[in-house]
Parts: sequence; structure tokens; C-alpha cells
Amino acid sequence: MIDKYELIFQDLKKYVESNSQYNARVVKNNTNTSSYFPIVVCQLSNITDTEFCTIDKVENHREMYLTNDVYTKDKTINNEKIASQVINDEITKLIIKYFENINMRMTGCNLTPNLDTSILRRTIHHQGLTSLSRNIMVRR
Repeated sequence: MIDKYELIFQDLKKYVESNSQYNARVVKNNTNTSSYFPIVVCQLSNITDTEFCTIDKVENHREMYLTNDVYTKDKTINNEKIASQVINDEITKLIIKYFENINMRMTGCNLTPNLDTSILRRTIHHQGLTSLSRNIMVRR
């Protein structure tokens, strides 16, 4: 079976990194990247959707939940200070657009408290149903 998460991660990484004017970096899990901003940390949870299992308990679909944490700091570009909120908003819009295009529904988008108050953190949740037989996202 093709690893759907890996395909989504690689595609999201390519999309955000090539379209962000603030040189965002997309990574899996929270690696040691605390010196680089802006950064997007992408994590996956997936479960079998028992509603779509056959009588023999064969799964046809899998529910995918993706969480993206966007961490930003104020940044100076060409002697102009750009607020972390502006950078975070731009990256968040890119992430939302990407997931809309692959039929994943946004289930939450909130600012999240962070220990380091100089870093702005926003958490975005998406949910989608994957057809295992056709390897596509199914809109619910």
C-alpha cells in the first residue's frame, strides 16, 4: 500500500516551501530546528473508519487526521521588520488552500500558547477520508 501520509507530507512541503515568501520550512514531528523560523511541523493520526468496513472487518477507508503547527518569529527582510502574525497568516493560508485542494476538511485553526512568548504558534487540524482501494481522498 502506498503511504498516503508520506505523499501528502512531501507534496505539502513542496507547495509551502515554494510559495511562501518568508522561506518556510516544513518538517515531520518536532526535530531540532529551534533556530530556524518560520517552520511548519506536520503530524499524522489515522484510524480505521469502521463505518466503511465490510462484514468480514476488511477496511475500505481510513480516516486521516493531520495537525500542522506553524511557528513564527518576527523577521527582518531588507531592513524592514515583518511581524510574526503576518508571516503566520501567510503560511496558514497556504496550508488551508493546499488541504482544500486535496479534499481534506479543516476542523480547527487556533493560536496555541507557546512557552517562548516571542514565538507565535498556530495549530491547524485537517480531516479526510482515504479510499484504500483507489488511493484518493473522499469528501464527506
